[in-house]
Amino acid sequence: MQKISIPLPLTGAKNVRDLGGYRTEDGKVTKSHSLLRADALNNLTEEDCRMLYEYGVRCIIDLRSLEESEREPDKLPGIYKDIEYLHVPIQDHVRASRYSEEFPPSMWQLYRWLLDDSKESFSRIFKTIGKYNDSCVLFHCSGGKDRTGTIAMLLLKLAGVEDGTVIADYAATQEYMKEIFPCQVADLTARGLVVPHYVMESPPENMRLTLEYLYENYQSAGKYFKSIGLSDEEIEKLKKKLIE
Repeated sequence: MQKISIPLPLTGAKNVRDLGGYRTEDGKVTKSHSLLRADALNNLTEEDCRMLYEYGVRCIIDLRSLEESEREPDKLPGIYKDIEYLHVPIQDHVRASRYSEEFPPSMWQLYRWLLDDSKESFSRIFKTIGKYNDSCVLFHCSGGKDRTGTIAMLLLKLAGVEDGTVIADYAATQEYMKEIFPCQVADLTARGLVVPHYVMESPPENMRLTLEYLYENYQSAGKYFKSIGLSDEEIEKLKKKLIE
């Protein structure tokens, strides 16, 4: 397993991490300053915003629900007008069709449902990412774990990063968000929700099962991208975005 990227030193977000610097199975390296995975951005300070802009962020993809994005809007696009903001709530359709409770029965099952049921949204996300070859794209949800983790997994596997590193990159969120998750639980509890413990955890087993499901049902990340409607040219654009 490789050394896992650490969060950028921001005050208002604790899980903003670069997908660059990972070795691929064919000896290449994922590109830095190209893709950032992140948690919520509504608490960014002015200095945080400046740092991300100078880092190269020119597109933000918000994976949260409409309710989440309206309650805690992203700050960065309001400050820098040349940053594209794309809102793609990838979990809403899954929640409407797969489970009636506030939370899914398990997180890895949610990831499986995202792969199967959010293909149209995923297609839009990945086509957008591929257009930003010369600048940085940041994609995020609330904790930077589930929705963000599924997108990050697909990107890293398309780049050719081995499973152990992909799993560790996912699992690292639990450590980086250990001070924030209790606050999120308190907020949800104050709104009358009972939060299962697993919602705030990212054990390696979750991603291991998700990768198994990907291979069993789609064979590879490349074939998954084909299944959601990306052309060979669009997949190559993504790879150029991902790999040095």
